Amino acid sequence: MSNLQNKSEIFYDAAKLLHDNNMHAAVAHGAYFSCVQLMKHIWLYSIRKSENDLNKELRHFNKNAMASGSKTFGVHEFLINNIGSFIKSFPLVNARNDFRTFNNAIWQLKDLRTNADYSDSQFDDMDSFYSLTLANKIMPILKKY
Repeated sequence: MSNLQNKSEIFYDAAKLLHDNNMHAAVAHGAYFSCVQLMKHIWLYSIRKSENDLNKELRHFNKNAMASGSKTFGVHEFLINNIGSFIKSFPLVNARNDFRTFNNAIWQLKDLRTNADYSDSQFDDMDSFYSLTLANKIMPILKKY
């Protein structure tokens, strides 16, 4: 098990503990980062690119995006799009289904995490539960790849 896989489990377990102890505002953060750690694991060990490659490719992408007037990405958006493309092109029977589920759920979870971390709105039990539900959809898919 890589350190990233281990961190993923720790973040997810922490999110569950926070939810069970009614500390809902912090749940989405742990649920989301459990998935981010697995995406980085795929980048390094399945796609076989380095952290340096990630930074270079992100800078190159953003340079081209800025030149064409397109939206730039942070590292999380860049990872989500690249891991999604990797899943979609993978030669498994359910790869396209996995991609659709992953893509839909990860963007929802990212939005929940952003709202929980930065918004002045209430993050309640249902939001917390939904964050865990989304992570439970995403993580088994990422673990296949």
